[in-house]
Amino acid sequence: MIKPKTFLLLVMLVSSSAVRGQLFYQLNDLPLDTIEAILGEPIDSIRVRAERGGDGDAETSYGMYYLLSMNHNYQIAKRWLLKGEDNESIEATYWLGYMYHFGLGVSRDDDMAVRYWHKSANEGHLMSMYGIALYYYTGDESEKNADSTLYWTRLAADGGLAQAMTMMSILYSTGYGVSVDDDEALRWAYRASREDEPLAHLLLGNMLREGKVCKQDLKGARELLEKAKEELAGLTEELDETIDTELAALEEMERIDARVSKYGYTYAEYKKMTDDQFRSLIEKMANDGDAEAQYFLASMYYGGHHGMRKNYKLARYWYHQAANNGHENAKRALKELGW
Repeated sequence: MIKPKTFLLLVMLVSSSAVRGQLFYQLNDLPLDTIEAILGEPIDSIRVRAERGGDGDAETSYGMYYLLSMNHNYQIAKRWLLKGEDNESIEATYWLGYMYHFGLGVSRDDDMAVRYWHKSANEGHLMSMYGIALYYYTGDESEKNADSTLYWTRLAADGGLAQAMTMMSILYSTGYGVSVDDDEALRWAYRASREDEPLAHLLLGNMLREGKVCKQDLKGARELLEKAKEELAGLTEELDETIDTELAALEEMERIDARVSKYGYTYAEYKKMTDDQFRSLIEKMANDGDAEAQYFLASMYYGGHHGMRKNYKLARYWYHQAANNGHENAKRALKELGW
C-alpha cells in the first residue's frame, strides 16, 4: 500500500516540484520545435500577428515563447503577456501568475500568482483552478483550506483536467475535505488514467494490485505500474522508490499466482484460504516438488503454524527436501538447527 505521507508527494508531483516547494513543474529552455508544437504555429507567424496588435492569443503565444524557450527573456515575455491580458486572453493571465509563482523576471510572490489565477479561473481556465487548489493544499497553516482545495479541484476535474482528476482520487483516499470514499477514489483514478495521467497510472495500478477497493487484476496492475515507471522516472528519488516497491510487491504476487494457478486457484483466492485449505494446497505443492512449498510446510511443522500440529521429524524431512531442491533458506535452517 502507498504510505499516507507519500500522498502529499504525489499531489505535488501531479504537476509540481516538491523539492522547490512549487506547485508546477517549471517549463524552461525548450527548443524551438517543441515551443512551436506547443503553440501550434511557427514563431515567425506568431510574431507577425502579435506585432500587428489587437490579437490577444498571438500576444500571449509570443510572450510564452520568450518565457519558455531557450532564448528566454522574462521582461519581454511579461510585456507581451500583459498585452495579451489587455486583449482579454485568459491564457495570458494564467502565465503571468506562473511567472510570479516561479519568480521569473519578478520577485516570487504566490499571493500575486493566486490573484492572477483567480482572475483566469473565474473565466474557466482549468490549470488556474488547479493551481489555486494546490495553493490551498500545500500552503502554510494560514493558507491551507480543505474546503477551498476540494472546491477548486472538483471544478478543474469536472472540466476535464486529468491532473485534477488524480487529485480528486487522492482527496477521497485520504479524506481531505471529504469523507474517505474508496469507490470515488477508484472512479477518479480510473478517469484520470484513461486520460493517460502518469500518477493516476500509479494510483490505479496500486488499487488493482491490492484488490481492496476493486477486483484484483495483476495483469492490469503490471501494465499501469510499468507505464508509471516509464513516464515518472527520475522526477524524485522517493517516487522512484515508491514505484519500485509497488513493482516488487506485484512481482511476488505474480510469482505466487503462477504457482497456485496450476491447482486451479488465483492469488486472491489463495490469500483468502482457511487454514485447512491452505494446508491442503501446500501439501499438494510440496509433494509435487515445489521447493518453496516444501520449505513452507517444514516451517509449519516446526512452528505449528496455520493449525498444523508440531512435528520435528516431518519438519526435518521437508527442510531436507526443500534444500535438495536448492532452497537457500531451507539450507540455512538445517544448518542452524544442526539437522
